[in-house]
Amino acid sequence: VSIYLLMNLQLIFIFMLILSSLLNLFFYMRMIIPFFFINLKFFTWNNIFMNKNIYMNMNLIILIILIYMYM
Repeated sequence: VSIYLLMNLQLIFIFMLILSSLLNLFFYMRMIIPFFFINLKFFTWNNIFMNKNIYMNMNLIILIILIYMYM
């Protein structure tokens, strides 16, 4: 049962990682190709970088929690 639980946690973590990396990619693309987005003028560069940092921090927190649960 515990092994199954750990596998589930791992799957959830991998899913979160993929999701956040896709979001990071999205924000990066917003910086690179601004003409794809009409509402880019409402987004500041700082906001984009802040969002990227938030997603990276979320990853780090999830990783720490998972490591702590494995211990």
